[in-house]
Amino acid sequence: METIIPFKKEIIKAIKEKKELQGLSDEFVEHILKKTIQQKIKLKKQKEELRFEQYKRGKEYKLLISETRKQLRTIYGVFVQEPLVNHIKQNNESLDPESAFVQTLLSQHQSTKERANFYKTFYKTIYEELEKKGLPEKYVLADFACGYNPLAYHFISHKPQHYDAIDLSPKDMEGLNIFFKENKIDGTAHAFDLLSEEFKKWAYKKTWDVVFLFKALDSLETIERHSSKKLIANIKAKYFVVTFPEQSIGGRKKINSSKRTWFETFCTKNNWDWTRTQLTNETIYIVIKNS
Repeated sequence: METIIPFKKEIIKAIKEKKELQGLSDEFVEHILKKTIQQKIKLKKQKEELRFEQYKRGKEYKLLISETRKQLRTIYGVFVQEPLVNHIKQNNESLDPESAFVQTLLSQHQSTKERANFYKTFYKTIYEELEKKGLPEKYVLADFACGYNPLAYHFISHKPQHYDAIDLSPKDMEGLNIFFKENKIDGTAHAFDLLSEEFKKWAYKKTWDVVFLFKALDSLETIERHSSKKLIANIKAKYFVVTFPEQSIGGRKKINSSKRTWFETFCTKNNWDWTRTQLTNETIYIVIKNS
């Protein structure tokens, strides 16, 4: 049954007034708004037709906004304070991958900030394992839920022939496309919700050699249980690099490793080869998806 949202456009606009959520598409905000209603809020049946000015003074309106923002912060807003393209357009600085400005941009996203001090080790660990497992000299890479990770391109010793970057925010992806173009990197950034039908229609027809899913699966599972299993099962790629954080956002507490056993069980059940490496802040799984 379709969820009918009262004053949908006005509510979505109000939700996105928060700076950290402005880069998200209206479609994704609507998706999470509907999930919030289904899981947390029972909409009241209005006895009479209200004007928006009346409706927004009520508890239901405030609850819809606060609960949806809470979900969006967990998925996206907690990582980003301002869309990437805003940083780039507000500062006429070099976008050379090794420039001080790009290193500063990496610190503007919580996920890449936490990896900043060991990016070189991080990629060395990944590519040594991929090369042991037969990664070809020329390969095509997809970086799902990429955040600002493509800005760390210069740390990749074995560069891809083509780099597809995919994440939620059109404004972040606009910024990455500027970065790719200025550095003559054969790459394209695409704005997609990984759980949307639009993404599935696009991605399930494509083939990559390597897929990155860095610290992405927890967020996917928060939105829809088992969604990450379906995603990996349906994507055509041989190598998957999946990582999980070792600490909660901001490093406030250590995450119990037993919470990751579901992923190992899933890979083993599918007879896929996998290895695990634990770094200070991140656990890395290299998965070979046997066809």
